[in-house]
Amino acid sequence: LLHPGRTCPDLVRDVLYAAARASLGSDPAGLRTQAAYASAQAEAGKHLAANLNRLAGIAETCLATAREVAQRIERAPATWQVAMADMRTQFNDLMPADFMAAHPPEALQHLPRYLMAMRIRLEKLAENPARDAQNQRDMATLLAHWRRQSARLAESGQARADLVAFGWQLEELRVSLF
Repeated sequence: LLHPGRTCPDLVRDVLYAAARASLGSDPAGLRTQAAYASAQAEAGKHLAANLNRLAGIAETCLATAREVAQRIERAPATWQVAMADMRTQFNDLMPADFMAAHPPEALQHLPRYLMAMRIRLEKLAENPARDAQNQRDMATLLAHWRRQSARLAESGQARADLVAFGWQLEELRVSLF
C-alpha cells in the first residue's frame, strides 16, 4: 500500500531516517557541524540497529493493516458515508506517503494500534451505527479546533509541540471511544 509515486527505496529511506531520529533523540537535520555529526554518530550507533529493526517491523505492520483498513473503507456501504469521511481523514493523517518520516519516533510505536482501532471501529460500526455517530459527534468539536489551530500554525510556518501532542491524544481518545 505505497502511495502513488512512492517506491520501496523511499520507504527504506524513511525507516532509516526514523531510526536515526529515534537513536539520536532529535532530528539529524539539526546537526550543523562536523563535530556535532561525529558525536551524534558515535552515540546513535549504539542504538541504531535495534531501532532500525523495531521501526522496520512497525512499518511492515502499518502497511499490512493500512491496506486492510483502506480496502474496508472503500467497500463500506453508502449509508456509512459520514463515518467513512471521518475515517478517510483520520487514515490520511495517520498514513501520509512518508508516514515513517512524518511522525515522531515516539508516536510510531502506537501507529499500528491506531490502525487496528480503525479496523475494529469498522467492525463495530456494522453492529451499532448510532453509537459510532454519537462518538463521532463527541469528537467533532475537538478535532475541528485542533485542525484549525494546526492549519493556522502551518500557514505561518510554525509548529508547537503541545499541539502535536494533543493530536496524538485525540488518537488515544478515538481508540477508547470507538
